[in-house]
Amino acid sequence: SARRPMIHVAGALAAAGSRRATGYVGLKNHGATCYMNGLLQTLFQIGQFRHIVYSIDCPESGEQAPSLVGDDPADGGSSGIGDEGPTQPLLVALQNLFYRLQTSEAPVSCRELMRSFGWDTADAFMQHDAQELNRLLCDRLEEQMKGTAMDGAIKRLFEGEMENYIECCDIEYRSTRNETFYDLQLNVRNEGGRDLNSLEESLRDFTSEEVLAGDNAYDAGR
Repeated sequence: SARRPMIHVAGALAAAGSRRATGYVGLKNHGATCYMNGLLQTLFQIGQFRHIVYSIDCPESGEQAPSLVGDDPADGGSSGIGDEGPTQPLLVALQNLFYRLQTSEAPVSCRELMRSFGWDTADAFMQHDAQELNRLLCDRLEEQMKGTAMDGAIKRLFEGEMENYIECCDIEYRSTRNETFYDLQLNVRNEGGRDLNSLEESLRDFTSEEVLAGDNAYDAGR
């Protein structure tokens, strides 16, 4: 009788996720952490951001770092996310994670970083807002950089400025206001229901002019 070939699926998946196959490794999903993994891998691929993270001096050994979620930092030590030793400060955990993404041959665990957030097992299975997580993470890094040579580096890297303006069609009146931002919320579908299939299309939609008419008409006070 003919012998059927054996297919080792687990090994094949491991090989596909290895550095040898793609040149990169990913992050393990610890429940519902795909949003966080996507954010961390995006930040890791920004070379200047990686340089900033590595350049920040770590807290002294034994110093308790603040929880990312704003709870009692001591709660992080009893986190249900793994049992891999004491909770590391956020910066140390992030530096370790980036180092492993650069050197590991297999997908990297995020448990150490999640414990530094003050998360427990329930948080790992709860979807959080990626934009909010990004702002909280950058805020914590900026706190660590105050008074150092890297002070203001996050702002210089990510901060942009936009001008909002209102210009009347019937009279000579124009009002402008400049605003700074660290990130933008872009649509993937415009108000007319048309899909926006690229970043460029979403940016054009974001910066498109809007005509204020009817109940939305602007009163210039003239």
